[in-house]
Amino acid sequence: MDTRQLDLVHFSTLDAPVGEQLDAWASLSQVVDFSREDDHSAPFEARYDGASVGPLFVGGRTWHDPTRRSRYRAKRDTKRLRDGADFYYFTYQATNGVAWRTDAGEGRKQPHELYMTDASQSIECLGTMGNAVSLIVPRETLPASTEALHGRSLVSGVGILLRDHLQSLFTNLSRMTVDDIPHVVQATTHLLVASVAPSQDNLKQADLPIRELLVDRVRRYIDDRVLDGDLDIERICRDVGLSRAKLYQLFENTGGVMREIRRKRLALAHRALCESVHGLQRIKELALSYGFSDEKYFYRVFKAEFGYTPTETRERMQALGLEREDDLQTERNKPVGF
Repeated sequence: MDTRQLDLVHFSTLDAPVGEQLDAWASLSQVVDFSREDDHSAPFEARYDGASVGPLFVGGRTWHDPTRRSRYRAKRDTKRLRDGADFYYFTYQATNGVAWRTDAGEGRKQPHELYMTDASQSIECLGTMGNAVSLIVPRETLPASTEALHGRSLVSGVGILLRDHLQSLFTNLSRMTVDDIPHVVQATTHLLVASVAPSQDNLKQADLPIRELLVDRVRRYIDDRVLDGDLDIERICRDVGLSRAKLYQLFENTGGVMREIRRKRLALAHRALCESVHGLQRIKELALSYGFSDEKYFYRVFKAEFGYTPTETRERMQALGLEREDDLQTERNKPVGF
């Protein structure tokens, strides 16, 4: 078992004098010519973090001050193509869009779009600095037809899941271990192939990572809205983009999605009962504030979940608080030097 952390790459222009920050950032890229389209004397404060994950490389750009806008141009032309770089570059623009031009046409990528570029083809981008996540993939990893997607966005359902997956990979790079690499590479590769060549066979191979991403996506949606009174199956299906049958299938082994919501609400209610700030709030009012309109039902499911009632929870915490106060008073009353 190899629990070593990945070797992370960190780079920041904050370490350079203001007048040299742009040059420092431009030197980071070995495959494009990078230039600034506005005041070159203004601060250019950005950070890059990344790591190799097997044959893949996951990286992310963080713009230090979102209130300070800076326009840039990144260009890979015929002169640059001579370097022989041979990989696909998937980019997720997390905050700002970008205008682009290739030999085949031009267009604009909106924030939150995931698009692919081929290092063996020319491209020019004009955008505003912001946060972004990228994935470098060796050419031989993907089908030959992938090169036809140069400059195009992956807007299918699987493409959106791939985008979410890349964001999750970047966020969790510091937690990843060497043991995680084979699983991560396999899951990512299956998603990539299913995104660029969505055949029935490719989708079948990607079924497990797709399922895991969908479950994670639904859970994040629930976490953000768990106390909404109108949070139900219909709303989740509509907003996440799933059929009822698919949603039921995703949560069939955990008791269903509504049970998932109930357990999250119960956990929040339990924590509230354990906090002294809620000590004077009636349990009926507390239950209502955490999505339970029926007090008797709240008592029943609460006891089924934790093994004791809401009232017993509050009484235990109050008793514990008194014990702590007694201990503190005992300490105060000890003779000096005792």
